[in-house]
Amino acid sequence: GLTQAGCPPVNDTCSNATPYTDSFTMYSEGSCITNNTLDLSFATDDAAGDTPSCDGFGNYGVWYTWTASSTGLSFTSGTGSPGIVVYEAGTCGSLVQVGCLNNISGDITGLTLSNNYIIHIWDDSAGTPLVDFCLEEFTPPAPPANDACSSATVVDTLPFTSSADASAATNNDGFVACGAASMNDGVWYTFTPTASGTLDLSVDVTGWDPEIAVYTGSCGVFTCVDSADSGGTGGTESLSISVTAGTQYWLNIGQWSSSTNNSEGAYTFNATSSDGVSLGLDDMEIAQFTYYPNPVNNILTLDAQKNIESVVAYNMLGQEVLRLSPNTVNAEVDMSSLLSGAYFVKVSIQGATKTVRIIKQ
Repeated sequence: GLTQAGCPPVNDTCSNATPYTDSFTMYSEGSCITNNTLDLSFATDDAAGDTPSCDGFGNYGVWYTWTASSTGLSFTSGTGSPGIVVYEAGTCGSLVQVGCLNNISGDITGLTLSNNYIIHIWDDSAGTPLVDFCLEEFTPPAPPANDACSSATVVDTLPFTSSADASAATNNDGFVACGAASMNDGVWYTFTPTASGTLDLSVDVTGWDPEIAVYTGSCGVFTCVDSADSGGTGGTESLSISVTAGTQYWLNIGQWSSSTNNSEGAYTFNATSSDGVSLGLDDMEIAQFTYYPNPVNNILTLDAQKNIESVVAYNMLGQEVLRLSPNTVNAEVDMSSLLSGAYFVKVSIQGATKTVRIIKQ
């Protein structure tokens, strides 16, 4: 029923959160028929005790508890200016945010089945007391293989083209910034030039607003090189950067935003060079180089047509963890002492270098 005149709703504060399913329908995917309606005429402003990433003020809303029976939650925004934030269940005032949407329809993913959560739904201002919305549970598709910096796709030849769908990419590192550009942490690529020059990068999309940024350093410890965010939804973002031989670079492609985890979508990424940048695959000795197995349990085998001069392995923080100088066409690399995870293994053969990504089980 409607709130009595002048009295805040019973679940006006986090500490008085009520079970969501006692009040409204939580629909299954694609089955929302009638939006839920909230009268927030007398809800109080929660700004002092609640600062969701997508709206730090004007949160006139109510609170609910909810147990997840899926790993995704779809929010459809209707009348008024409704917003939603989902938190891990915990102590009010120090909750851990899972996802946030303010006056926009979208999806919140990364939920855990059977986990308890706290949901805050609000109106962005006190001027529109009635808001309506729909919540649907769904199971998101698996994230792309290069969803995280630690699993970045290695760009190892030029020209390079990658067409993929990043709709299920998760926001692992939150909102990342490079210069004036700020975006969701979307999908990642990495490359290590063996000859310096200019590298031309571009991303073509339809239906979402992309940004691209290039970094040096290592995952989580980045130095911004340059970024591009010249357009809006759809179209192309492009960037030309000067690269230095032997330096590892990281490329992030994400949805524009500094506060809302909107979904990425389908894209095509291109990398070319007009002035001789090499990623190390033009040399015949490197082209005939093979390595196996991958993933590896203990021994990584390397085979080449000419002597393998050095083998250096780096973890995802860029730290050297192993170094060999086989000076033979066949080499066995003992990785048994390394922790499970992803590593970059740089192999040098008569002055040419190739870096491969190896998964240690």
